[in-house]
Amino acid sequence: MFDRFVPSDLMTSHWDNDCDKPKTDFKKARIIQRAFRQFQEKELSNARLARNSLPNDNTPDDRKFLGLTRYKVKNSQTREQFNQWHTKWIEIYKTDYMMRSSIIIRQYEEYYIPVNWISSKKSQLQIRFQKRLLKIGA
Repeated sequence: MFDRFVPSDLMTSHWDNDCDKPKTDFKKARIIQRAFRQFQEKELSNARLARNSLPNDNTPDDRKFLGLTRYKVKNSQTREQFNQWHTKWIEIYKTDYMMRSSIIIRQYEEYYIPVNWISSKKSQLQIRFQKRLLKIGA
């Protein structure tokens, strides 16, 4: 009366196979080549156009804006000096009501990243762009 199901009827042998992946290395290479061609044919972004417009002026990578990473500096203030500074600000906070809005809550850090790093790198890149624009315009 009842027919029994066989695993091949349910296609269980195909469940473990990925059908969307190419089976040979040659087809994988084709997919990668096609994706790279599509990437090359895209319109260049403004950032990429700006980067490509700058000539290679033999500036070492550690001085370039995009090649330089943030660096940590050893704090010149010792922990004791920081604690003294902190207690002084707490006293000012307790006495002067108007100063309460301008209090900065900080913790001691032995190494810190300087705040002026990003502004100096921005100005460096701006100077490079201005020099390039003067050459193009002249």
